[in-house]
Amino acid sequence: MLQHDVPEVVTMLSGSLEVCMDGDWTTIRAGDTFVITASAWHAFSNVTDRDASMLFAFGGDPTPVTRRRVVETGR
Repeated sequence: MLQHDVPEVVTMLSGSLEVCMDGDWTTIRAGDTFVITASAWHAFSNVTDRDASMLFAFGGDPTPVTRRRVVETGR
C-alpha cells in the first residue's frame, strides 16, 4: 500500500488493473482517469496476464512524501 501527502491523478493508458483505495477494490481500464486524495492508502494489482500502463501526476510539492506499508491483499 502507498500513501502520499499530495493528491495524485491516475490515467490508465492500456490494460486493466485492480485498484484499492482505503480498503475498497475496483477495476480500472484503459481510458479511466481518477484522483487519489492526499493521505489515502492505495495499491494496484494486475490480476491478468496482460501488460498495463498508467500515467501519474502529483499535485503540490514537486517531491511528495510517499509512505509504504505491506499488507496481505490476496491479489
